[in-house]
Amino acid sequence: MVLGIDANGRYYLNKQPIAREDAEYQIAYEFATRPQDRVLFIKADRSLKYQEILDAMEIARGAGVRVIAAVTEQRPGTGEKKKN
Repeated sequence: MVLGIDANGRYYLNKQPIAREDAEYQIAYEFATRPQDRVLFIKADRSLKYQEILDAMEIARGAGVRVIAAVTEQRPGTGEKKKN
């Protein structure tokens, strides 16, 4: 499951917009359908303040998430070079 946060601080759960104040409930509801999977990936705009990411992590913990992972986008030219 992926919690996205755009540059304006809007939340998305699996690419579907959700209200920030409903995020904890929505995440808990989604995990209720798959109790063995309690991993949440957070993908946030790079311009956000770190505190906004910490707030999202706190919301996730409140929803019962066991593992939180950050998703980053790779910049062009920074990946592994292909072997010939």
